[in-house]
Amino acid sequence: MRKENQREIWKKASKKYYEKNKKQIIEKKKEYSKTRYLEKKEEIYNNIQKWKKENPEKNNGYGKKYRDNNKQKIKARYKANYNIKLKSCCEICKSPDNLEKHHWRYDKPLLVSTLCKPCHSIQHGGSGAKIFVWKS
Repeated sequence: MRKENQREIWKKASKKYYEKNKKQIIEKKKEYSKTRYLEKKEEIYNNIQKWKKENPEKNNGYGKKYRDNNKQKIKARYKANYNIKLKSCCEICKSPDNLEKHHWRYDKPLLVSTLCKPCHSIQHGGSGAKIFVWKS
């Protein structure tokens, strides 16, 4: 019983500390991830190359299969990347963070909206129903 109380107290204190210092914690995590990646970059690259050599049938098959099945999607992304800039905020919730491009229809490659990651996820059926439907 006593350990459970201590755990609850620790959880509450930890949560309170995180909420108070959220921005600094996130920045430290990002910085740590970058430095760790830079330190391990060569090792990561070598592991990927090793896997590609050991699994040539899987390596070549994944990309080719995707490209063959998604030609229209790839063309639409290419056109959007070079012709359309992201807006300053999400067009659904107005958040300025984690912005991405969303194609409403791949047969109209320049019909693109700027969405934040959570709204983009919802549009692709990530959590809940679609909250916005493009009508043309």
